[in-house]
Amino acid sequence: MRLWAEFEKGPRLRHIGHLDLMRAMQRALRRSGTPVDYSKGYNPHILLSFASALSVGASGEHELMEVTLQEDESPRVFQQQMNQALPEDLMIRNSGILPEGSAPLMARVVAAQWSIYIFDQAQRTKLLQVIPEWEHQEWIPGFRKTKSGMKECNLKPLILDLSILQDETISMILSQEEGSTCKPSMVLESLKEACDLGEMPRMEIRRNHLLTRNSLHELIPLELTL
Repeated sequence: MRLWAEFEKGPRLRHIGHLDLMRAMQRALRRSGTPVDYSKGYNPHILLSFASALSVGASGEHELMEVTLQEDESPRVFQQQMNQALPEDLMIRNSGILPEGSAPLMARVVAAQWSIYIFDQAQRTKLLQVIPEWEHQEWIPGFRKTKSGMKECNLKPLILDLSILQDETISMILSQEEGSTCKPSMVLESLKEACDLGEMPRMEIRRNHLLTRNSLHELIPLELTL
């Protein structure tokens, strides 16, 4: 059977990379006694995958992973045992069973909703002031890392929504579809250049939701469809 789990990667763990996060979950699965299934071959590993890797420096509010088990287990028991083995900032909030033959979680993600708060008021004001003119450009310059190095690209079609909240937090929805993935760092680098900020400011980056599309083609949080 396949289980999905919704968990939080708290702000104190924001500098933990994806591979370290995966190792932490694998260790917790072993400590919890969960009857996990393993891959075949010379180097078997736990059949565990994440809906989307989270960049170093970012926390996550509704992160999702799936794990394959050798035998049936109650999601409630799974969640209780895992939370006894996990640190406070990596608690599992919810879990459930994935239907047989259903698509992997990572195949369902099409976008992500982010919130970004810049700590220094002067830097925050300078950056926020350029957003209205910057986002209305037909070509928003950005750079994407490829196998052959950094390549210039247009961020315009990759930024699905961008707004400034009342507390001056930047809220944005960025594409995560295959071949058109956009990271907050790409947007922030472009904004930094647009306002001639000089250096990247200190900030808090949080991924609030991974998004999919419903039957009406509307973007909705993936965890609500599970």
